[in-house]
Amino acid sequence: MSERLLYVALDHNEREQNLTLAEQLSEVAGQFGYKVNLDHVILWGLDYVRDVQSQEKPVFVDLKVNNGPRTMSNIFTTLAEMGVNHTNVWAFADGLIKPAVKAVKGSETKVLGVTITTRFDDDYCQRHFGRSMRQSVRHFAQVAVENGCDGIILPGNCLDTVQDISTSKLVPGIRPEEYGRKPDAQKQVVTPHEAIINGADILVCGSPIYKAPNPTESLQNILSQMQG
Repeated sequence: MSERLLYVALDHNEREQNLTLAEQLSEVAGQFGYKVNLDHVILWGLDYVRDVQSQEKPVFVDLKVNNGPRTMSNIFTTLAEMGVNHTNVWAFADGLIKPAVKAVKGSETKVLGVTITTRFDDDYCQRHFGRSMRQSVRHFAQVAVENGCDGIILPGNCLDTVQDISTSKLVPGIRPEEYGRKPDAQKQVVTPHEAIINGADILVCGSPIYKAPNPTESLQNILSQMQG
């Protein structure tokens, strides 16, 4: 397992609000960086990604691409030239992934394969894949690794299904225990400690930090729980 890393999702709807938050949090000690979402790249362009990078923290550009190899290769190559640390592709793109990932092998940019997102559940997986959520995660994890992805993205409550797969594992939907179950789009959530002890090495946390009355304190708390 690589060094543990936390990505803070910059999910405010205002560009300057996100940049101000990133600048504020960058004073915190610890292994963390920032996640940039697809809608913000479309709205504000790659210059926004560069502005986030100016904080000199790792950056994850969360695009979840699924297209032809030429299109995906161009996207990944551009991000690699920018020095972005992580991006991602849907694992069900299958063999289309391989040439795109190969285009950036050896660069700083790592491509992660999305298995099942934390917004889906068992009913969704049965309806569309004919498998349980856990079986679907296992299947798409193998597809991602077989096609050259540098790691996988999966719900934290499915980590035990991929324990024997040696690759980087990113878990979104991180919720500290004291945060509780507040209504949001995330159906599959785990605490920072649960994710780490079950094999994750990269975590993503959004609303518990950026919506907190004191985001700096919230970030410090989650980093502490990751070490717990």
